[in-house]
Amino acid sequence: SQFLVHLRIKTKANINDFINRLQSSEVYAFSKKEFLEKCRIPEYTARKQLLAKVKSGELIKLQNGFYLIIPPQYQKLKRIPVSYFAQKYFEFLNTNYYLGLHSAALLYGAGDQRYQVDYVVVSGRIPSCKIKAQNIRLNLLSSKNFPEYGILKKKSGVSYVNVSS
Repeated sequence: SQFLVHLRIKTKANINDFINRLQSSEVYAFSKKEFLEKCRIPEYTARKQLLAKVKSGELIKLQNGFYLIIPPQYQKLKRIPVSYFAQKYFEFLNTNYYLGLHSAALLYGAGDQRYQVDYVVVSGRIPSCKIKAQNIRLNLLSSKNFPEYGILKKKSGVSYVNVSS
C-alpha cells in the first residue's frame, strides 16, 4: 500500500516535470508520443495524467495525440496564441503551413487583437477544416498549389512561424 502511494506520487511528478521543462524552454505544445518517450511511463498512466491536466485547464487537447500547454498568464483566456504552437503542430501533422489572412495581418501589426479564429493555409495533403478545442479556433484552408515563395519566417512571441508576406 505504501509502495503504491509512492509510485503514484512519483509518476504524477513526471507530467509536471515534463511540462515545466517544456515551458522553461518556451515550448507550449507536445505530442502524446513525445510525452511517452520522455517520461517512460505506461500508456494507461500517461492517458490518465493527460486527462487530469486537461480537466484542470493546464492543457488543451487540440487533436488526438497533440496537446497545448496553457501557461498561467493565459489560464483565464483558456487559449494561447497560434504562434506558440503552429510550428510544432504542423510538424506533428507533417505538412507545410503558413499563417494567412487576419492571423498574418496581426503579426504585421494590423488588425484587431480581439479576433477569435486563426487562419492557417496548409498544403493540399490536409483537407480544409475547422478545429475547435476549448477557446482555440483554427480554420485550416487547403491549398493544392502551395507557394514556394512569399512565405516568411517571422519571430512572434516565443517562436518563429511561417507567415504570408
